[in-house]
Amino acid sequence: MAVRTIADSDIAAATVLIAQLGYEMPQAELVRRLTAVLGQADHRVWVYDDGGIVIGLLHAFFRPALDKPPEVMVQALVIEASQRSRGVGEALMQAAEAWAREKDCTSVALYSHVDRDRAHRFYERLGYEKKATAAQLRKEWGR
Repeated sequence: MAVRTIADSDIAAATVLIAQLGYEMPQAELVRRLTAVLGQADHRVWVYDDGGIVIGLLHAFFRPALDKPPEVMVQALVIEASQRSRGVGEALMQAAEAWAREKDCTSVALYSHVDRDRAHRFYERLGYEKKATAAQLRKEWGR
């Protein structure tokens, strides 16, 4: 069992995992998005490999800001539903926290949907505190 950087051979598993977060998409779309993410120097995607089977995924990025100290943001964390509560999420979060320390950050932050109570309890168990409630606003247009 190991946390490692995502590889091309992990695309099928990553597609399934991202769908478990509620973001179903064709594998080709995940490849397009992953290529864009990994093309950015300050983004990382790790997977949790359990004997050759990917059962967890975490995407994080470094975010400098004017209104707060620079920090690492966890954009997505998902563990295969049948493998939760085995320490996989904690191991992936430790990778993000270690990277934040390497980047000389003093915090890791994330957003978690208001109805994900189990996820909130997980993060709180790891020492994360709710700091704000916010509304997401978005303007969309077609490609």
